[in-house]
This record gives sequence, C-alpha cells and structure tokens, in this order.
Amino acid sequence: MRSQVLLAQLALFVSSTHAFYPYMPEWCKEEHRERRSVEDRDSRGVTLNLKQRQPKTTTPHPDHAARTAGRLSAKYGRLQRSSSPNTSLSKRNNQYNVLEASDPGRPMAAGLHQDGHDMSYFVQVQIGSQNQEYYMLVDTGAGSSWIMSDECTSRACELHDTFGPDKSDSLEESDDDFEIVYGTGEVNGTLVKDRFTIAGISLDFQFGLAHGTSSDFTDFVFDGILGFSMDKGVNQNFVSALRESNQLESNVFSIALHRSADGDNVGEIALGTINHDRHTGDISYNDIMEGNEWTIRLEDMKFNGKGAGVGGVRSYIDSGTSYAFGPQRLVEQLHRTIPGANSTDGRTWTVPCDTEDELAFTFSGVDYKISTRDWVSPRNSNGVCTSNIYGFEVVSGAWLLGDTFLKNVYAVFDMDKRRIGFAPLAVSESSSGSVSSANGEPTGTSTGVHHSETGSSHSAGTTPVPNSSASSTRLPGRTGRETETSTGSIAPEVTEDADQNAPEGSASGLQGQSLASTLLSAVAMVALLI
Repeated sequence: MRSQVLLAQLALFVSSTHAFYPYMPEWCKEEHRERRSVEDRDSRGVTLNLKQRQPKTTTPHPDHAARTAGRLSAKYGRLQRSSSPNTSLSKRNNQYNVLEASDPGRPMAAGLHQDGHDMSYFVQVQIGSQNQEYYMLVDTGAGSSWIMSDECTSRACELHDTFGPDKSDSLEESDDDFEIVYGTGEVNGTLVKDRFTIAGISLDFQFGLAHGTSSDFTDFVFDGILGFSMDKGVNQNFVSALRESNQLESNVFSIALHRSADGDNVGEIALGTINHDRHTGDISYNDIMEGNEWTIRLEDMKFNGKGAGVGGVRSYIDSGTSYAFGPQRLVEQLHRTIPGANSTDGRTWTVPCDTEDELAFTFSGVDYKISTRDWVSPRNSNGVCTSNIYGFEVVSGAWLLGDTFLKNVYAVFDMDKRRIGFAPLAVSESSSGSVSSANGEPTGTSTGVHHSETGSSHSAGTTPVPNSSASSTRLPGRTGRETETSTGSIAPEVTEDADQNAPEGSASGLQGQSLASTLLSAVAMVALLI
C-alpha cells in the first residue's frame, strides 16, 4: 500500500515536471538557514538602503515567524491548495523589507523596487478611488494580473497589504471566478474592475481579486502579480489595456533591473518610452518567434569567447524568473566549456569561485556579457560556488532567461513591432568603481560588450550578494509561466510538441530525455523507500 501511495505522489511529480519549476538552489537554502540563525549579522559588503513597509493597519499581530518554504522550493511536492485557510491569525502588519528604488524623474516611468536579494522586482501601483498603494511583481512571463483581497484569510494574505470594496468606492465586482495554478500552489478569487495607476498613467483595468492564495507567497514582498506578457490570461491583458488607453508615446515598455550589490537602487520601468541614459551603445532588436509570448531565438552562449553550441532554440525573456533554466543537455554542453565546472546530476553545476572569464549570451550576432556576480553564486559553507544556470527544462525544448540575464542589459519590449531589444546596461552613478566577486576580490563593473550595429533582428519560425547587510533571510527565487486551460483557469504549461519548432539538431528529444530521467529517479526513490 505504501508503495502505491509513493508511486501516486511521484506520478504527480512527473506530470508537473515540464510545467512550472519552483526552484531554490542548495547554496541559497544554506544561506537562508544561516541568516535565520543570526539576528544581527555584521557585514563588510555594500550597505543597502532597506525600508520596512509601513503597517496599513493598527490591528495587533502574532509572532513574526513566517513559513520559509517558498514557492520556489527545491521539492516538487504535491500542490498545496488554499482550501483550508488559517483563520486563527489576526491581520498582521506588513513587515517585509524593501530595497526601494529612486524616482526616475521622468514622465511615464517608475522605480523598480526589489527585496534586497535580487530575487524579485516589483513596481508600486495605486488602485481604486482612494489610491491604495501596492507592490506588484513585474512579470513579462505572465498574462494574468491579480492582487490579494481583504477577504482572503490565507497565511500569505495576512502578511501582505490587501484590497477590497471598503478601500474603493469605484470597485466593480463580478461573479466571474478565476484560478491560477502554479507548480506548488495557486491563487483563486473573482474578477473585478477599478482604477489602476502606474508610472503616472491611470486606466480602468480588470484584474483578479485573490480570495485564496497558497502559502508559497509568504516569502515574497509583492502583494500581487502584474502580467506584462502579450499572451492571454484569466483577466484583461494589461499591456493591451495600456495600448488601448492611447496614453503611450509608443507601444513599448523598457526595463532596467538593479543589482543590490551596486548600491542605491536605480532600477526602473518606462512605459511608452526608452531611457537612453540607461544603456550604452545601440539597441539591437530581435523579432518574436511565435505567438504572443516574449520569446526570441537564442543564437548561442559563450564562455571566454568560445561558443557552446547551445543556441538555435526559443528563449523566453521573463522578468518574473530569478535565474536561468534550460534543457539539461544544453546546460551540460555549456558548462563543458567552463574549466573546472562539475556536476553530479547534470542539472546543478559547481564552478570555480575565482572564475573571472566572461560568460555571454548571443542574440542576432550581438554578445551580452553576464557578470559573475549574477551567474556564479556566493561560496557555501564548504567553499563551493554554484552556477545560476540550471538544467531544468521549465519550458520544453527552450531556454528561460530571467534576472540572471536581465540584470546585465537594458531591455525594450516593443508591442507593435513584436520584438525585444537589448543593449548593455549603463553603470549607474550610484555604483562603486569595483565590487566584490564570488571570491571576494574586486572586479570591474562592466556588464556588457559594446556593439555599434543597430536594428538587427533575427526572424525565425524565438547574483545574489554574499556579504550584504540587507535582511535576515535570503528568499527563494521564482520561475514559471502560465497557460490557459479549457475551463478558463490558468495552469502550468505542458507542451507536447514544443521541439517541432526548433531547428533540426538543436533540442529534439529533450522532453523525452527529461521525462525518462525523472521516471528513473522516481523508480529509484520508490526502491529505496519500499
């Protein structure tokens, strides 16, 4: 009987393998445990200007212990639903720390705040007749948008700022339900409509009011998710609503993510404009490969100028993902070009902590240098460093490039011309002349390779800081994409024939290989536990 239960659980694990990969690297879990055990830690790194969010209510709250199992845990357990909310807790004051961004000082632009660990980037929005303020994750991989509701009694909602009819006279409620399923959790509620203001732009917008959330969101600062994908979600598409409001100078939005090691946060998002002060050289554009996802063709990855031969496949550009993920075979092929790289499972790779040679991602003939601060982890307790490029096939036969990549470029998302542009991110004035690398030695702050070519496009059929005075815990990163189910809900994407659009010889058979690997692991686990 026990073996049958185990097999059932493992079968569920296998079914979600290609859908949504919540992931917390081992080095990150170790730092998480270490930081929790020390209340006040002396830091020799960069001092961060962290602000604790002010309470929105005077209601007393219980203990400050929040569950540390985040949405991006390394465990692929069963979906934890919010059907049994914790109603024994009083509404808690919001106690999350925020590394606030400075005001860009430009029209139609807003600061991109973060958690102080480079794990999530969010913008402040005002909702309703009283302009209630909330933090919403800027997620180019999501088509849905939602905010936590006053009526929500789950653990995550009690830790966050929530919204509801009592906070807005203009809120239009409906009987339309929504549900978004993630790898280890979900949100559900009803669709509503109200005044929405971001970067000085106001519009009437339909979004989800979440009455139930899984506990996965307890570890994240943001109160909801703002979907910047052009793809359809459960509610009105936000970028479409922006375009239809006729308030933008042009139908683009631009993102500059800030690395917490670089001092004062100057991250920003610009709507309808491009801030040319935030990049060096010209912006090189890449055509979207297919559909309405922000998906372009990766040409290759290089280490110390040597191509790894891992391109020719789709690459999803996702600001809502903390790291970089790809098919196991391609990730292994990349790390074979890195001297001293080693792996016991082909998915997670250790690399020399003193690595200084450049890693670059190539799009349309242009190389974009990735700082070792972003792709090499801090040393763990054994003095080992890990690559932040992981061999997990989040989307079948494709790369998923998150903040590990985006912290190094200025990114322009063009809705009308259906393209994404990159340029090396300019070093901000707040950045020091040198920063600490993974081994503590000073390194330069250059984050890109200067190229003069412009307008190039390729049309095809697509680091956390080791010594930071930031906060007491390191939060897990997040990954994933959503896709609509037949019932109108949003569930993790499972693509059966994703490889058919990839060039011959690039990624064929990857899904089968990954599934076979998972099944073998499952059988091995059952054999050990029976």
